[in-house]
Amino acid sequence: MIQHKEELRQLTQRWLNRKKLTNLSLSLSQKEDDWNFVAGDFQKNPSYFIASTTKLFITALFLQLQAEGRLDLDDRIAKYLEDSILHKLHVWKGKDYSHEISIKHLLSQTSGLADYFEQGPKGQESLRDQLMAGKDRSWELSDVLKLAKSTGAQFSPAYKRKALYSDTNFQLLGHLLEVILDQDLSTIIAERISRPLQMEHTFLFTDPNDQTPVPLQYKRLPLKIPQAMASFGPDGGIVSTSKDMLRFIKAFFDGQLFPVDDVNALKDWRKIFFPLQYGIGLARFRLPRIFTPFSPSPEWIGHSGVSGAFAFYYPQKELYLTGTVNEIHPSSLPFQLMVKLTNIIES
Repeated sequence: MIQHKEELRQLTQRWLNRKKLTNLSLSLSQKEDDWNFVAGDFQKNPSYFIASTTKLFITALFLQLQAEGRLDLDDRIAKYLEDSILHKLHVWKGKDYSHEISIKHLLSQTSGLADYFEQGPKGQESLRDQLMAGKDRSWELSDVLKLAKSTGAQFSPAYKRKALYSDTNFQLLGHLLEVILDQDLSTIIAERISRPLQMEHTFLFTDPNDQTPVPLQYKRLPLKIPQAMASFGPDGGIVSTSKDMLRFIKAFFDGQLFPVDDVNALKDWRKIFFPLQYGIGLARFRLPRIFTPFSPSPEWIGHSGVSGAFAFYYPQKELYLTGTVNEIHPSSLPFQLMVKLTNIIES
């Protein structure tokens, strides 16, 4: 059972005011006892962009297909993809590794492919910088591949346990799902996850004119980039609510979506950027002991997104946490809140 609910509410409100945030949606669950907190626009409209938390959905779908015997995570992507995609997709130090990339390399961010969102050809503005400046635009998979190829591979696949967080990997994974299942990704997500889990407010955002989700914010100002949000697709395009995401994160870890034992195989952690490590389609947030010298450092596993969205599970306390601060900068905001909440829950 969740303890100290009033203390949680007071702390969350103080933290919200101190950080000068407009919106916050938060859901906690422990042993079927739920607690929710909403502020700002979420009081009337619960829907938000979950951004890269979408990657958990993609991971779940591949584990489903593996359990059904339709693929293996160690399969080379060349088994499914057309030559036009694979052509010089991954060239590193003069060697072409395009046909050596596996599904697992993509899921674990160990393919070595450049990130089309954060990176770009030398001397050119990145897509992220363009979007944060309010320069909205759309793109297709072909645009992603062109950018990744022109930027160049960063290392060979699975090189010395090296990882690079690359949205290019999940753009390819989304296309793989569509090829294997012969359906569009929006339908796949709806039929295999949203409907079975009765997540009535969860869908892939594909229409730039759709006004359903609360608009994003960047440095406390509205950021209107609907064309971009409709283009992210498998690496960050889902819209949901904190309550829907609570259903999803529970299902992810308790065997409703795929065999529960498969979760352990995902925990092959590699460093990507502080404070996260990355496994196979799954992230871990755990502060080093230096930051928590007088108490155990909790391990949260799940995913977060650039929008300030998050969905994590704390196994030691059987605790689930989902929501969004709906603010892109600074990116540490969700983790600051998680630490505060954890301290109260463990007190």
